[in-house]
Amino acid sequence: MHSRKLNYTLFTLFLLFVAACDTLDQDPQISIDSEQVLTNQEGAEAVLIATYAAMEAFLPEEIMFSAVMSDEADHTGSFTEWTEFDNNNVNPSNIEVEEYWQDVYRMINSANYVIIDAPGIEFTSNNRKAQVVGEAQALRAIGYFYLVRWFGGVPIITAPTRTIADISTPSRETGSDVYDFIISELIEARSLVQTTGPIGFIDSHVINGILARVYLQRGQYQEALDATELILASGEFTVLEPLFRLYGDPFQESPGGLNSLESLWEWQNGNGLAFFGFRPAFGGRYEYAPSLDLAFSIEPGDARTPYIIQIQEGQRVVGKYFRIRNSSDHFYMMRLAEILLIRAEAQVRTGVTDFTEPLSFVNLIRQRAFLPPIPVEEADSAERMLQFILLERRIELAFEGHRWHDLVRTGDFQFLLGLSEEQTRWPIPQGEIDVNGNLIQNGGY
Repeated sequence: MHSRKLNYTLFTLFLLFVAACDTLDQDPQISIDSEQVLTNQEGAEAVLIATYAAMEAFLPEEIMFSAVMSDEADHTGSFTEWTEFDNNNVNPSNIEVEEYWQDVYRMINSANYVIIDAPGIEFTSNNRKAQVVGEAQALRAIGYFYLVRWFGGVPIITAPTRTIADISTPSRETGSDVYDFIISELIEARSLVQTTGPIGFIDSHVINGILARVYLQRGQYQEALDATELILASGEFTVLEPLFRLYGDPFQESPGGLNSLESLWEWQNGNGLAFFGFRPAFGGRYEYAPSLDLAFSIEPGDARTPYIIQIQEGQRVVGKYFRIRNSSDHFYMMRLAEILLIRAEAQVRTGVTDFTEPLSFVNLIRQRAFLPPIPVEEADSAERMLQFILLERRIELAFEGHRWHDLVRTGDFQFLLGLSEEQTRWPIPQGEIDVNGNLIQNGGY
């Protein structure tokens, strides 16, 4: 087993309800005609839940590989494939890359079933039908966002693979086309979903947050501002409560820190990240650990320190995920702190010269961490203000899957990591190229 989550309870539903064959897989094992499943509202909702659950297969990699490839973490374990990520020299035959590609496309395929078939099903109300389709559409867009950041342009597949005959050999779209598709999907999904939904599910606030993240990654800063404005104007997210409660006792097993008031979206089914981060004596396998560079970037007195770095047997370990006994830690998919930092950065990058508001967002987050505010006179230029914002992102969002993508979008990968542009993209998995001659490999591989 490679970096796979240990609890597949919900993922099992995916195999029951959705064609388990990958859209690009050479030898699909199962193919279920959607007519057997998506004939009523119950079936459509089950496949939607399975679509959410399918994300569990790649979310751990999204977080851990983003950390290991950047200056956030080091590979400390025995998985040889991970050494390639740590060295930023990934082989096209790396099984982790192959599995990531297939896992995301499986989730997309599941979403495609709902998007295509649910409109023709009778629901208890049109609003409920719109909600189900909108959530699936948002999940599909999120899947493509994960893919485009790692691989660049990828095939855009919008029809479900129902039978072996449906398997195609699509070509890659350009990265720009994939981003256009993602944005249009999210905007359409936003028009379908509720303003506020049940905990753990996608609503319009989540979609606006994802849009803000996508716009920031693409450099569309005014659009990022507009998306964050919609969230803040709602008045529903106004409190930065202690995300990880009981400071100084990060290994308590209580629900503290889960589903806080600042969370727009948290993954409810738990994760096994503590297993990969803890030392063997504490029940883990210690595959990755906070880097010394990250440790040196944390200010003395920062109350977040034990939730970023802990010490076990004299070694640094990740402190953010610590519920190892029952793997009940959540993935923090979208938080108010990130929205504030996106807004602050977008304000500066769109040319504001009065840094009062962006600095206030940074200082609000610092206040939550029991750090003194940055004096306004120190934010004396756009470059300096951006340094404060990006450093705050590094600490506040540590081990939530952001650091690598931040380094890529800002260009800091060049002087901080000494990498070339080609090294910022994973190779297209060789196994996919072998079965689809229309896939062209990324440069440098």
